[in-house]
Amino acid sequence: GQKGNHQQAHNLYGLLMNRAGFEALRRHLPHKRPWLLSRSGWAGVGHYAWCWTGDCESSWQSLRQTIATVLGMGLSGIPFSGPDIGGFSGSPTPELYLRWFQMATFLPFFRTHSAFGTPPREPWRFDEKTLEIIKKFLTIRYQLIPYLYTLAWESTQKGFPLARPLLWDQESELDLWSVDDEILLGKDILVAPVITQGATSRKVKIPFGKWYDYWTEEKFNGLCEIETPAFLDTIPIYVRGGSILPLEVESKLQLHVYLDDFGHGLLFSDEGDGYGDWRLDEFSFFYENEKLTIKHQYFGDFKFPYQQIEIYIHGMNCHHAWIDQRECSIEGNKVQLKQLFQTLIVEGTLIK
Repeated sequence: GQKGNHQQAHNLYGLLMNRAGFEALRRHLPHKRPWLLSRSGWAGVGHYAWCWTGDCESSWQSLRQTIATVLGMGLSGIPFSGPDIGGFSGSPTPELYLRWFQMATFLPFFRTHSAFGTPPREPWRFDEKTLEIIKKFLTIRYQLIPYLYTLAWESTQKGFPLARPLLWDQESELDLWSVDDEILLGKDILVAPVITQGATSRKVKIPFGKWYDYWTEEKFNGLCEIETPAFLDTIPIYVRGGSILPLEVESKLQLHVYLDDFGHGLLFSDEGDGYGDWRLDEFSFFYENEKLTIKHQYFGDFKFPYQQIEIYIHGMNCHHAWIDQRECSIEGNKVQLKQLFQTLIVEGTLIK
């Protein structure tokens, strides 16, 4: 009922529309979590809705701009956002669509979509080679769900975006401030999308710390810039040393431990909707005297959702392992369990 003109209400309209939808869903479905998708809003809209980047064109320039847009939205309090894969208007070539799909695999909002009147764009409309690579990255996306879900929970607790610029926790490194074509997914995964037509390599800036090439496990010490291969079936992906990355593969939980002197990782679990019981599993490790010690504790009342656990050790030649002081078998760099542990000790030497 406040009097005024349209100029005063223009920016607020999208925010208040999303707020109205959110509050109505909470009132009528109190045991469900509201989920809204919007391309309009103002400061604070991230509290009520996910956003997508609007009706962008199908072009290489638009692909590149999407990275900066999503990073900027995250820094502006909108942690859940992403583009229409391939762009909304136009007809992307198989290469452009594929590069867009590879990038979007590591963004919060992940959908393929297009305008009426554009050629069909479902993944199976493309040639067999393109489709096989799409399947490869779609599989990675599903494996990442435990990590993504934990980041989503962290966002509700701390306001952190899921997709972050390289300067996120290294703001004193001024060289990282201008990097707007790479993505930190959480703190532990670095992604360098390929944004140039016909490219088979690209330059990547590596932030401070130890980083493992996701594909080859080659180690890099930041701060540095490297030229790395990026053929059509890959994009540069790196995992931070000192991380414990939770993945789900064929209903099994995989914990991938990327060695450094010490590190930790989190896994958040609940029913997937509503406001019931939850669980936070916390893992930490340290390496000294040729022994890796992994500790585990948890908080909350939700039942642990996995029946099988596989722990993979990266950066170490493993010899023996003990679970809660009992020796257990280890195959290569993998320890397989049927229940959680308090302490896991793995004996071995670092890979130089």
